[in-house]
Amino acid sequence: MAGPYHLVLSTHEGRLVVDVRDEAQRPLMAFVMVLSYSRYLFLRFYLGAAMPYFIRGHVDAFAWFAARGARAGDVTIAANAVLLHFFEVAAYLIDGFAYASEALVGQSVGAKNRARFNRAIRLTTLWALVVGTICSAIIWFAGPWFIDLMTVNPEVRETARHYLFWAALTPLLGTICFQFDGIFTGAMATRDMRNMMVLSLMIYLASWWVLERNFGNHGLWAALSVFFIARGVTYAMRMPALSQVAFSS
Repeated sequence: MAGPYHLVLSTHEGRLVVDVRDEAQRPLMAFVMVLSYSRYLFLRFYLGAAMPYFIRGHVDAFAWFAARGARAGDVTIAANAVLLHFFEVAAYLIDGFAYASEALVGQSVGAKNRARFNRAIRLTTLWALVVGTICSAIIWFAGPWFIDLMTVNPEVRETARHYLFWAALTPLLGTICFQFDGIFTGAMATRDMRNMMVLSLMIYLASWWVLERNFGNHGLWAALSVFFIARGVTYAMRMPALSQVAFSS
C-alpha cells in the first residue's frame, strides 16, 4: 500500500492476522456458512464473536434436524433430504431480498434517515413475502412431480409426499427470518442476532422434545417450523430497540 499503510499477513493462535497500519491489527476471520439450504463463503474484518455464534446456531439447528431424521430410518432421512432441497432452492430466491434489505438498511442507518429505513424494510419484506408465498405454492402443488423427478425409490416417494406439507410451509416461515437477518446485519446488530439465535434454539429444542416423541417425523418438521417462528418473533421483539439505537442522536 502507498503512504503509511502496509500489509503483513501472519498467523496467530490459528487465525489469520492482517496488519494494515503501524501496530493496528484486526483479525480477519474467514468463516463458511454451511446451512442445509445454502452455502456461502464470507471473508470479513471482524472484531467480535457474535456472528460466528449466530452462524453456528444455524448449523446446529439443521444438523440436529438431520441427526434426528436419521434415527427414523433410511427411508425417512432420504425423504427429508429430498424435501429440504425444495427449501434450499426457495431460500436462494428469498435471500436476494434479505441481501437487498441489508444494503438498504445499512445505507439508511448510516445516513440517519428513519423514513428511508422504514421504507426499505417495508418494500423488501413485502416482495420477499410475495416470493415466499409463490415458492410455497409451487412446492405444494408441483411437489409430487418434483419428488418423482428426484428419486425413483417408491418408498421414498411415498414418504416424501406424506411430509410435503411441512416442506411447502418452510419458505413462507423462513421469509421473515431471512428478512430480519438482513435488517439486523445491515444495522450491525450482530450481538442481538446471536442472543435471539440462542433463545430460538432453546425454543426449538424444547418443542422438539415434546413434538417428536408424540408425532414422530411430523413432530420433527413441526419443531423446525417452530424454530423459524421463534426466530421471527424474537427478532420482532428487538426491532423497537434496534430502531431506537440506530437513530439515537
